[in-house]
Parts: sequence; C-alpha cells; structure tokens
Amino acid sequence: MGKSSKSLFIGALASTLFSGVAFAADYIPPPIVDFEPEFELELGGNLYLRGYVGFTNQEVDRLDNALFSNPVGFEFLSSEFEAGGLAGAAVGYRFNEWFRADISAEYRMRTGYDGLDRYDTTGDGTWDGTNQYTADKSEFLVMANAFVDLGTYHGITPYVGGGIGASYTMIDNLTDTNTPTSSVAYASDNGEWAFAWALHAGLGYEVSDRVTLDFGYRYLDIGDASSGDIIAFGGANNIANPMEFEGITSHDVTFGFRYALGGFGGGHSSGYGHSSY
Repeated sequence: MGKSSKSLFIGALASTLFSGVAFAADYIPPPIVDFEPEFELELGGNLYLRGYVGFTNQEVDRLDNALFSNPVGFEFLSSEFEAGGLAGAAVGYRFNEWFRADISAEYRMRTGYDGLDRYDTTGDGTWDGTNQYTADKSEFLVMANAFVDLGTYHGITPYVGGGIGASYTMIDNLTDTNTPTSSVAYASDNGEWAFAWALHAGLGYEVSDRVTLDFGYRYLDIGDASSGDIIAFGGANNIANPMEFEGITSHDVTFGFRYALGGFGGGHSSGYGHSSY
C-alpha cells in the first residue's frame, strides 16, 4: 500500500471513530422509571400479633343426667354460671385493607355453676324434693378467625368477623345436694373437646402505624361438656351417669391490642388508603 493510500485509510478511520464518539456524546438514554406497586404482600409487613383480656357472661341450655327420667315430674328452677375472666393471644395476617385473619389460643378462667331442680316422684302434683348443684368450669379455646374491616374514620375502624375451632372444657368439683334427705353426691373431674364457633364485632383504634387498640364483643358457642360419673355419698355408682352440660354459650367482652410486626397498623396510615373524614 502506498503512502498516499495509507494516509487516506487512516483519515477515513479517524473520521469514522470521531463521528461515532460525537454520536455517542449526543445520545441521551431514556429515563429509568421506578414503578412502585400500589399493593405489596410483604411477609413482615402484614403479620401482626394480637393480645387481649376480657370477661365472660355464660349460659347453659340444659343439664341432663341418666337419673332425670325417673321422677314423673321434674324441672329446673335455676341454672346459671358466674361471670369469669379470659386471656388470649393470636398470630394474624392482613391480606388487604378489608380482610385479615388470625389463629388464637385462649384460657377461659374458672367460673362457678349453681343449679336447682325439683321433682315429683309419684305424679300426684306435689313436689317431693329438690337438688342443689354446684360445680366449677373452665376452658382452653383454640380458634381460626376471619375479620372484615369496614373502613377507617378518624382513626377508628369498625369490624365484624367469625371463627371456628375447638374448646377443651373442664367440669370440676360437681356436687349434688338433696335437701329433704340431706344426702350428697359428687362427681369426678372431667375434661373433653367439643366443636366451637364464634361471631365477632368491634372497633379498632389506630394509635400508630404499628399499634391498634381493639375493643371487641363476641358471641361464643363452645358446645357440650360433662362431669365424671356421679357417685353417691356412700360410694355407690351402679350406672355410668355423668352430668351433661348441653349447649354452653357466652357473651364475651374483650379489650386488647394488635401489634404489626412490619409497621402495618391497618388503618388510614397503613398505605392502603382507607377513608378518613
């Protein structure tokens, strides 16, 4: 290649390189847009803990025993539980601004039971005697609960919900005192599992993005329970005859808190855009 040819080649190459550099210098890359999703299911952000205490107002539909069929006439004059306390805790997950769910474990403290019946053994219309019953009852309750939050107004969020689970109910210290004969029978302690269900309603007050105070009402059905076999004062127990407590229900009032593990309080400041007036 001659000297002039080399000069032309070098000149053409330099021109191409410089034009490319100039073009690159003039090129402006498109802006990078960081799209932030409106809704994210972050595990730590949506998990919450719930703790609560409260009191119970319990009722029983009826008591039944194998020996109740012997008198011709028989009726209960009174049958009631004392009010009692409760304490529980739950682990929950908030799916969106409206829906959350949790699993709870609860101890329902010991409450006393008092009952009184009367009976007519001959059917002549005259009441022949009465039985006075006393017992203690307590429960351990586990529930799976679901809640619907109905919108936040000035930091207050009303909610409704329901739950299903199981109750281990213990009947202890049952005694049966027959007033006319001054005889006493007693039953051994017994505990058993039964299906339980509940309906919830309440208010949440958002203190911060992590803490929500919770005021709740619950209608609870814990099913049936029974004592051990009833044993006569002299030790006789000729028939398997536990006292059956059928249809135990409760009207519960609770006060507690929800603590969001990831700063997700669930009210208008949670990022979900609840209404706030």
